[in-house]
Amino acid sequence: MFYLFDKDGNTATFCPDYDRLFDMFATAEKEVTETDADSAEVTKTVKCLPDGYSIKEYDGYIEPGMLYLDDAGEVKERVFVVDEAEEAARAKALALSELDTQYAADKQELSAQYLDAAMSGDTDTMDAIKQELAALNAKYDADYAELNK
Repeated sequence: MFYLFDKDGNTATFCPDYDRLFDMFATAEKEVTETDADSAEVTKTVKCLPDGYSIKEYDGYIEPGMLYLDDAGEVKERVFVVDEAEEAARAKALALSELDTQYAADKQELSAQYLDAAMSGDTDTMDAIKQELAALNAKYDADYAELNK
């Protein structure tokens, strides 16, 4: 597979055919002097890649952006190091945030139901909602403690 690298050494695109990739991106023109079969110098204009761009071959397919050219011009694959402690902390914070969001929504629903029951003077429903709220609070506290270990 052939990859086009930009002037910063990052992959821009790829193609299995070198000539096709070259033809797609060769937009600059340069004059070159060659010696023909009769030993005469001939100057002609040829297409070339823009300054700093290059095409390199790399075995296999890899998504553009995952390859780069090192200082020596060699093709290298990007390696990302994941800090597992940081990732775990991020996952924990996300889980706690989701728990808080769900708790707030559930509590808001119970509050609305309690207000409806209070406005209609339904004390049995009000008592039942108080019990549900106590159960919700206990579940929230248990879930929070479990996630916050």
